[in-house]
Amino acid sequence: WEKLPPVTDLSSFLEGPGLSLTNDTLKDPAAVCEFSVQEISWHFPHAMQQLYSCWSFWRANKEKSSILYHTSWHPALIGSKPNEFTPGFVRALQEAASVQISTRSKHAQVAARRKFDGASTYPMLDKPKDARNLAELVRSHYKIPLLSGCGKKPRIAILNRKKDFLRSFLNINEMVRNLGHALGLPIHVEYFESTSFLDQVAFFSSYDIVISPHGAQLTALLFMASANSPCSTLAEVFPRAYYRHFYVDLAHSAGIQHYALYSSTRDPETDQREREGTMEARKKVRNVNFCLPPERFASLVVK
Repeated sequence: WEKLPPVTDLSSFLEGPGLSLTNDTLKDPAAVCEFSVQEISWHFPHAMQQLYSCWSFWRANKEKSSILYHTSWHPALIGSKPNEFTPGFVRALQEAASVQISTRSKHAQVAARRKFDGASTYPMLDKPKDARNLAELVRSHYKIPLLSGCGKKPRIAILNRKKDFLRSFLNINEMVRNLGHALGLPIHVEYFESTSFLDQVAFFSSYDIVISPHGAQLTALLFMASANSPCSTLAEVFPRAYYRHFYVDLAHSAGIQHYALYSSTRDPETDQREREGTMEARKKVRNVNFCLPPERFASLVVK
């Protein structure tokens, strides 16, 4: 935590087409979801936990005006470059769902309020129907096609990470060659570093099965959700001794099938307890690149 970026007010984050504060034009009664700045909020997947939960809250109160209230915000960063996902998502809330952004601490006739605190468990979507609704709304508004659909020949992609960002498949070419041969299907490879929110939505709307190492690039996985694609599946690959349930929970809350591929024959929970006692130990096990045995990898995906 010694290199956390400085806290930035959300209003400085909300600039450009489609983004504006609406303190003077708020409608009542209102459903106010209050964003809470926490230590982990600097990493955009954890900021998105709250925003996804806000969406479920607004869906449960859809007859009321949807308001996102904030006092301050951590800009989501990857390395030294601002991440484009969170501001893109907030823009989509405004443009596609008429969500209003407010810095006003009091709203007249507040009919419902959701607030997060540091002691709460990580919130996610309340139910899969909320994920489908959000995904379909964003796709419709921005005219993003849904190309997946559980056909006889499923569309498959490997979402990898660049080596500099760690947890990268180093033998990606061998993995693609073996998996493509085993399935008799083309395998697409994608990277998300510096990719816009809408491009990430388009990617997850294009594939039935996505295979990826554990990491922030999976934050948009709920956009695989569709009533027409009940077989949408994420196969998440974990390095040894780093077995986190974050995207398992997100996938399940969005109604997406999740399979964990663990790069060891040992029990992942035991491995993690034994090797991740301190922050330094945690960094060591998560900050790795790795190779998967290509034949074994292909056989597991086929299974």
